[in-house]
Amino acid sequence: MRQSMSRERWEAARHYLLDSKFAAAEVKRSQCHYCERGAVIRCLDCLPRQFFCGECDIAHHQQHHVLHNRDSMLQGFFQAIPPTVRVTKDSNGHHSIVQQACLLPIALPGSFCSCDAGSLSIVAGRPVVLINMNGRFDLSVPHLSCTSCGQQWEPAVRDLIASGL
Repeated sequence: MRQSMSRERWEAARHYLLDSKFAAAEVKRSQCHYCERGAVIRCLDCLPRQFFCGECDIAHHQQHHVLHNRDSMLQGFFQAIPPTVRVTKDSNGHHSIVQQACLLPIALPGSFCSCDAGSLSIVAGRPVVLINMNGRFDLSVPHLSCTSCGQQWEPAVRDLIASGL
């Protein structure tokens, strides 16, 4: 008797609960919180300003917040994207997901060489795997080089430890 009553209550409530769950997951069109263009990225770690257009997402997350929990909103639902992915807009206004080199978030040396700061370039070096509480991340070690004097730098193990990795 008790099981049949429980089953009947569940059947009555199931449709309401399922509709509520789908309504909460619905992607509502939003504007970028930084430039007010159409948002295509939601970052769950950047509350309360969590919606980004593709350009603002790159500017905000590429250097300092590489490991943030981001979702793409392109196909009408939230789809988790890794830090090695970015959203671009072509000349026709269509958005697409493309791969990008993603650098390990590490403290860079303050004085690399005595040349002008404009002659320094940072590129993706050797690939590394970073595993933390949020999962596995396939990143690259930053490789600094000076176009004026030719001096180069890549972090050693002591630099990784000093950065908390």
